[in-house]
Order: sequence, then C-alpha cells, then structure tokens
Amino acid sequence: MTQIDRKDWNERAQTFVSKEARQMRVRSLEHLRQAALPFERLMAEEHWRVYQQMLQGAIEEQTKNRDRLVANLLSDGCASFEAMTVTKRMIAECDATIRAWNAAIDLPMQIRHNGEAAAAALEEEVSRYGSDTDAQ
Repeated sequence: MTQIDRKDWNERAQTFVSKEARQMRVRSLEHLRQAALPFERLMAEEHWRVYQQMLQGAIEEQTKNRDRLVANLLSDGCASFEAMTVTKRMIAECDATIRAWNAAIDLPMQIRHNGEAAAAALEEEVSRYGSDTDAQ
C-alpha cells in the first residue's frame, strides 16, 4: 500500500479541482458561444426590427418627457422642496427607463460580442489544456 503525505494529497486535490474548474469554464464558454449563434437569424427577423423601432420611438418620447421635467425643475414653477424632490425622482425614473430600453435595443449586439469573446476564450482554453477539458 502506497502512503501519501499531505503535500502529495494537496497536489492531487489541486489537480482535481483545477481540472473540474477548467471543465466548468469550458462548459460556460460553450453556452455563451451557442447563445450567439441565433444572432444573425434574430437580426434578420422583421418582428425584431419593428420591436426595436417601437422601443426607439418610446425612448424619444421618454427623452422629451425628461427634458420637459428638467425645464420644469429649473423654472420658477418648481419652487418648493417637495416639488423639486418629486421632479428629480421623475427625472431619475426617465433616465433609468431610457437606459433600460437602450439596453434592450443593444441586446443582439451584446449577445454577438459575448459569443465572439466566448468562442475566442474557448479556443484558447482548449488549446492550452487539450482534451482534459472536454465537456462531459
């Protein structure tokens, strides 16, 4: 029977953990890469373009609303602390909504970018470690 000391045990445990971590990373990168595959089909869909156009119209309306609120905040009509606080909160809500809708419009490009980055990282990971990272 072979005896192992603590150093050997730690080395073996680290090898196992490292291999498992690499396999998990490869599987995660593969999922990101696969999510980017339908990108071209998504962008080619007429429904998606209509959706983006509708969001762009909503963004423009929300921007006008925010600009009106900012003008109101800077005017003499918004003199009380309470009115200023409410107006500032409404401006912040408009800004958050505009950012969220812009993120929704940009989503396909983000998916594509993440997929390309994941494919490059996956290729590097597989070439660095070889077949021991194959997803099971």
